[in-house]
Amino acid sequence: MSAITAAARPTWRDMREHPWIALAGILLILLPIAYFSGSMLLTDSTYTQDNAESRRNSVEFQGGICEQSVDGISSSCDGDPIAEGTSEYQLLKEAAPDFDVTLDLRKFAAARFNGDNFELDVRQIKAVPGSPLPPVGEIALPGSVMNEHDISVGDVIAVDGKQLTVADRTPSYDALVREPSLMKPEEFSSAEYEDERVLINWYLSGSRPMNWQDVKALNKAGFVVQSKDVTDNPPPASEVYPSFRDVAPYRDGFPYEPIGETFSLTLAILLFLFVLPVFAFSASRRARDFSLMQSQGAARRHIWLSVVSYGVITGLIGALLGTALGLACAAAYWKVIYPQWPMALDWAPIAAAIVAAIAACVIAAAIPAFVAARMPIARGIAGASPDKVMRFRPWFVVGPILIAVGGALSVIPFGTLPFWVASPFSLPLTITGIALCAPLVIYALSRLRGPLHIRLAGREMSRNALRSAPAIALLSSLVLFVVGLTANFSAMPKSETELALKTYNPSAVHINVFDSVYDHTASVGENAEEAIQNRKPSAADDAVAHVTEVTGAHQRHDLYGSADPGALVEVKLNCVFATAPNGEEYMTAIYESDSDGGNPEGNPEEGVLDPSRDPATNPDAARECLPYRYYGTQNSPFQGRSILANEDSLAAFTFDSEEDKQRALDALSRRAVIAPKGILPHDRMPVVAMRADDEGNITVEEKTIEDVEVVEALPTTEGGYLFTQAVFDELGVTPTYMSTILTGDRPLTYKDQHALYEYLGTVSNTITATVLTASDAESPWIPWIVVACLLGAIAVIIALLSLVSMRTTSRQFAVLSAIGADPALPPKVSAWSSALMAGVSTLIGTVTGTVMAMLWSERTVHDINGAITNYGDRQYAHLGVGPTLVLLIGAPLIAALVGLLFHRSVDPAGYRET
Repeated sequence: MSAITAAARPTWRDMREHPWIALAGILLILLPIAYFSGSMLLTDSTYTQDNAESRRNSVEFQGGICEQSVDGISSSCDGDPIAEGTSEYQLLKEAAPDFDVTLDLRKFAAARFNGDNFELDVRQIKAVPGSPLPPVGEIALPGSVMNEHDISVGDVIAVDGKQLTVADRTPSYDALVREPSLMKPEEFSSAEYEDERVLINWYLSGSRPMNWQDVKALNKAGFVVQSKDVTDNPPPASEVYPSFRDVAPYRDGFPYEPIGETFSLTLAILLFLFVLPVFAFSASRRARDFSLMQSQGAARRHIWLSVVSYGVITGLIGALLGTALGLACAAAYWKVIYPQWPMALDWAPIAAAIVAAIAACVIAAAIPAFVAARMPIARGIAGASPDKVMRFRPWFVVGPILIAVGGALSVIPFGTLPFWVASPFSLPLTITGIALCAPLVIYALSRLRGPLHIRLAGREMSRNALRSAPAIALLSSLVLFVVGLTANFSAMPKSETELALKTYNPSAVHINVFDSVYDHTASVGENAEEAIQNRKPSAADDAVAHVTEVTGAHQRHDLYGSADPGALVEVKLNCVFATAPNGEEYMTAIYESDSDGGNPEGNPEEGVLDPSRDPATNPDAARECLPYRYYGTQNSPFQGRSILANEDSLAAFTFDSEEDKQRALDALSRRAVIAPKGILPHDRMPVVAMRADDEGNITVEEKTIEDVEVVEALPTTEGGYLFTQAVFDELGVTPTYMSTILTGDRPLTYKDQHALYEYLGTVSNTITATVLTASDAESPWIPWIVVACLLGAIAVIIALLSLVSMRTTSRQFAVLSAIGADPALPPKVSAWSSALMAGVSTLIGTVTGTVMAMLWSERTVHDINGAITNYGDRQYAHLGVGPTLVLLIGAPLIAALVGLLFHRSVDPAGYRET
């Protein structure tokens, strides 16, 4: 114990003598831990309100007698189906008498308050003793809903026609009501309840865990069980149903868990890199102390104890204070906003974060101390630098190798490789690699040629690698992380916007009007089909007025056609989906002239499907199946609907040429389908009217007409087709009003789309209005905001670096002055040292981050004939030329300015005392 105390004593003395450096290390741990712990408390407390009962045992009624796998994902039930009048609640009570039965009911309700219609997710929960749930006839609303619609406690709102009084503000994501406000559990029957707006789940909870015998008893009653109690303690294989013994258990959360785990690992690496400079500066400054300790008989393990104690003390203080601060702030917020609702917290992630913070500090302290302690004793006592990077070492290439491996992993599809080398790990691997490139960067900078101040700046970084290497590692990793994720996440919106600009009229707004907030989710049925058939253009009059008021678009074009539910007009292709003997689905082409596959009429149902006719490998099959494999712009108002071709529908498009537009207009009077260029395989195609079967699948062929002319005039990026009036008439389908397009005199932008979202959200939820060329667009200021934040972070990091290393650099500048150097030289060295450090780090991070974003994004896919089947977004995975140039130029300029501000000259006569 005395050895440990003696080894740690210099560390404690150093912390007292340099409290600001110790405080910096503590704050770098305290702030992220405080944010994490506070967020966990709020998240866990919110999630608990949505799941007030145990969710470990979920059951679903199938009827008959069931068998299942241990996890309940796979099952089979034989016997009578669900009978009308069956009380599932009673069956559950009889089959599982030791457990309490809970009906979890969630309803997507239509709500109304002060003339404002909106959608509301309502969850019915069984009240427990002490529960803050409001009584029957009242409702607790999420704060976001109350704020958006200006609802206060005591107001009365209509929920699916029922008048409910707002009793409280709930922290949950759903509105909460007490059982049986929506339904009594005893009255529920799956056979009689088919409302698609309602989600039903049964849960069992009891004083003991559920076992496999309980599951079998429920199976006999017609239930399939998913029990975490059973999966945590699985039965012997001999007790599992024989047909399910080989079924691998399902991993809850997979494949999302690896993504979350790797992102957490990435944040842990960044946290380590943030605290590393603090301990590196300390180790560099204490190199002489380490040599003195060794000269007095201290072993290297004593130095390690001294350093580890520094890391443990810093990490422990920062983590504990951060946890206390975060929990205190979150608890105070919760008690003020939701005073009646209980809090909840899972301590496991908090404990893991504390351990991770301490480990990061210990490792960050140990690595530079290891470097400093290796210096010869005599040189260390004389004050020599322990961290010079004077020559190339083979391990310098480890960083580039890790970056290359991370890049290779990023292009491998998820699931191709084992879990531990799966593609999500490319991000932490690449960040680790770029951090390990810091010594190689310093070595390269030390070899710079040119003016004296540039050469001295490079040499200064190589002579003080414990100061410069952690800073370069932190800056380059931070830039890579921010640039890579920002570029990757913005690539798809940019791609969709560019495709839309090539396809649609830039002034067009597409307006959909629903009779209620649920018309757009209506399933196949007589009422839904009748509602669509009876819809009139006048239903959009108010919506048109609203959109015109916001955007100025005033030229109205009503779209007519047909859609599900009802008849759907489609081009009939010689390509079908088939099922192989192993159950795998594949796509195959049918050739009319092929005697052993398909008949002369080309009816695939009567032909022999040949799996060798794969469109991925056969050019003819690829041509026939291209319309099925092609994905144009994702925001087409014409996909999934059969739209009548007329001047109104054509007004939505931007044609590639006037000839294309005229060709489309000329075809309106003929029996034709107007299609995107280069997609349909023949110049004449059959067209079929399809209708849904009893289960809602669009598979019933009502009527087919042959040899319909194909007019290729629409932009290739469009994914839908237009059918002329002659085609509708011959098929016997009457076009009805579908939606409205408004066009104006100016191109619309992201600002117009954002204004529509804000305005229509306050008017009615029965209107959707989409700017066809800007529905996916992001704010153009996002890259600039990201660049501004990065430049601010770089300035702060360089300032802290200059501040804590001022003593060392001042001594070096005093030496230069003592030997007669120009007084203007030291300030230039300070500025160029900071500029080189920030500029090179930013360049490496930006280039690597952009390359990784491109590798993470989707490439444009071509079929075997060279035709595009899917437009990728790889070419858009970057911040943009302007923001990138500002970042690359601004970083070294700001760093140089900061270096000058923190430069301090020292009297040459006193340099030995500095």
